[in-house]
Amino acid sequence: EADYLLTVPVETNRFGLRGETHGERNYWRGSLLFRAARLYPGHTRAGAWLEPSSMYCLNALSMTADADSDALVDGRPLRDWHVGANMHPGGLFDHPGVLSLDYGIIAESFFVMAMIGVLRHGWAPTQALFHHMGDLWRFIRKCILPEGRIVCFGKQRPRYTIMYHYALAGLVFWARHGGDPGAWDLARALERVAEIDRAASGDGSFHGARGEGLRLLRADSRPYYYFRLEADAILARSYAWLLLTAPAALPACGPTCGRPPRADELSDPVASLDAGLVMRRHPRALYAVYWHRSEKAEADPALGLVIPAGHGHRADWLSNLATIFKPLRSRHVLRGWRAELCGGGFVTAGQIDEGLPMPSDDGTSMLIDQRLVFAMLPDGRAMLRLEIARARQAVRLLEIAGLNLNLANDIFTGNQFDLISEAGARRVRGLSGADEEAAIASPWVCLPDELGIVAAGSAPPPFVLATAARRRRAYETLLVERLYWPLYRTPRLYAEGETILDTAVWLIPGAAADETRAFHAGLRWQSHNVGTGLLLKTFSCFGQPAGLLVNLSETERTVGGDQLAPLAGLVPVNGGTPAAGITLMPWQGLWFNPKAGV
Repeated sequence: EADYLLTVPVETNRFGLRGETHGERNYWRGSLLFRAARLYPGHTRAGAWLEPSSMYCLNALSMTADADSDALVDGRPLRDWHVGANMHPGGLFDHPGVLSLDYGIIAESFFVMAMIGVLRHGWAPTQALFHHMGDLWRFIRKCILPEGRIVCFGKQRPRYTIMYHYALAGLVFWARHGGDPGAWDLARALERVAEIDRAASGDGSFHGARGEGLRLLRADSRPYYYFRLEADAILARSYAWLLLTAPAALPACGPTCGRPPRADELSDPVASLDAGLVMRRHPRALYAVYWHRSEKAEADPALGLVIPAGHGHRADWLSNLATIFKPLRSRHVLRGWRAELCGGGFVTAGQIDEGLPMPSDDGTSMLIDQRLVFAMLPDGRAMLRLEIARARQAVRLLEIAGLNLNLANDIFTGNQFDLISEAGARRVRGLSGADEEAAIASPWVCLPDELGIVAAGSAPPPFVLATAARRRRAYETLLVERLYWPLYRTPRLYAEGETILDTAVWLIPGAAADETRAFHAGLRWQSHNVGTGLLLKTFSCFGQPAGLLVNLSETERTVGGDQLAPLAGLVPVNGGTPAAGITLMPWQGLWFNPKAGV
């Protein structure tokens, strides 16, 4: 294989939206060539394997800034090695179609494989092996929750499988050899997750129970994939054992892994225009919005995430907080977006075109203009999701499933949860539960002390809970419920320019039922007309007046001071005064809180 890799060109592309990316495969090739050269030092081509090893590794987690770097790496300026970028600044790593945590973790596991040889056999490491590995690791660490859940945004293997096992080996490396002692607790948490799986299987296998549908030899099964899941779990644990029994220190004369994350860095915001992500970890919850939509993705990624602290296992990514319009083709075109950090939160807005323009039976076409706003409160207590969807052309819809909040309900969440609303309390059972759809005639619902959901506006339609039996995730291995708001199933033809949805919903992590009810009762939600393409909302938020102003257009807009009268007594969290008017960039949003002393 090492000889073959001498004939393979180094390829780069960091944007999954543009097609195949090459970071993970480049690191595999570089790591393999390094290991071959060190395993067979007497081989006549051992020396010939090392230089392309460095070339592959330096163009695996490569960034655009590398092209201008004079830093010496393995004897040459980094710019001379540079072919192109394969990773976004900040350690964010795409794989076809989506931001990919699992492929970032797999690339990091190839680094671990090389380090096993360095630690156990005294191999001299190349500098290239360490290139930007610390940057990748710091982002991965932000996405591993204390309970052992790894946050994904799009592509993932069946939940709790390949990515988790390889992450365990990575955590052991960084805890024992990379200066990240906080990784020990996360390694133990991931091991507890694996033990839940093994206990459910009952036969010592890692995935025997929930992977049964994969193992069976039938037309819709994947027996090879089932055995791959089991084998990877064993292999990754062997990495962890080899690290635990290796000398604790890397060679003193060798390169370093890069700085591990400080505890306070875990809450630093991520706002990456290249990756399409805005994310913030707060003591109450992890909040994230992932804007990129691609037909190249294996499945539609999450649009938004609110993961309450201590309840990471409730999350499920696929299409989370993304409205589903049927029968549109599964294609989404992102027209533009922007994120504004506001105190300890953020406001992010953008436009997504849904579906493909194509003729239907009656000659109409299918295309929707969807404008979305997500606002994480500056104090981190809640997130607001607003959506305005209009028909760009005449469009006939059979179903509109708004909100689309996924609620995992399986062996990792106790196979049940309670849902409380004005309509009463309901226990929702997972594996043994009935397959049903239930309308909940209430403007709010709550998973007690976990998540409150509040619909804004007067006389909102009911929430609808769709239970899990036919909503199995990842090759039918786990269960997930869906909470819709609203859900329309009456076929309807929408005229060009007609509003399809105009909704606002609050997600309040950690809220009890009484808190959720009180939030709804005190909301005082109001909309104000300040011009086409502009959105101005005022409301009471946890007993305090607040406002939100967003430019939902593709051009810069100015709002005059007289138009901002509804914001009297309020000021932008980021500073400034609205009296003289405010100019907003495309998709820019501002959050307003009371003036000091008001």
